[in-house]
Amino acid sequence: MISPQDFISVAEDTGQIIHLGRFVLRQACRQMKQWQDQYPIYQNLTLSVNLSGKQFLQADLVEQIKEVLDETGLNPRTCN
Repeated sequence: MISPQDFISVAEDTGQIIHLGRFVLRQACRQMKQWQDQYPIYQNLTLSVNLSGKQFLQADLVEQIKEVLDETGLNPRTCN
């Protein structure tokens, strides 16, 4: 097993953190939307996804997040 500390460092050093971050964001939003649809009683659940500092340097980060929210149908108010 590789610890997250080591794995994230390698991903950041190789530039793969950008692709990995997009994938994780998309999957997390899809899963949250699925749970909200499947269990309406839990509509007040919120989602938080950690981003890398390198992701914050992307000029289109906000657009990427909007795209994922539109794609998944997840209400932005459920995201922290």
